[in-house]
Amino acid sequence: MALMKLNLNPGKKVLFQFGLVGLVMFGLIGWLCLRWNGLFGLDFGAAAPVVSWVLWGFAALSGIFSFVKPELNQPIYAGLTLITYPIGLVVSSILMVVLFFGVVTPVALIFKLLGKDPMNRRLDPDASTYWTTRDEPRSTESYFKQF
Repeated sequence: MALMKLNLNPGKKVLFQFGLVGLVMFGLIGWLCLRWNGLFGLDFGAAAPVVSWVLWGFAALSGIFSFVKPELNQPIYAGLTLITYPIGLVVSSILMVVLFFGVVTPVALIFKLLGKDPMNRRLDPDASTYWTTRDEPRSTESYFKQF
């Protein structure tokens, strides 16, 4: 079972939108590469203009393909999808670990120190039952009357 199904053959509308976004983003990244002589901490030195021109070429191609025949953007779309999917898996896993150990664990420790038990899981040896009475469930008609 896959975590997510990759759509490597999207429709014309998605490829058209991808081409327009590619036009802007490839152009912007090319300009940043030329301005800073590198990208993302990589110093391209004398190769920065060449890398910029390659990125601007991708920008021009994706923009032209969008208006002429959006299906021509499919190889660029599929290539970038295949490259960024594993990166997304790693980054999202790291973010989940950071959130768990940075937010959930400290809140749990604070609740433990304060003696809070919002789920009422504390065992009471004197209790005859742990059953909690609940209100009557709402009728299904009430779901359509929200306000």
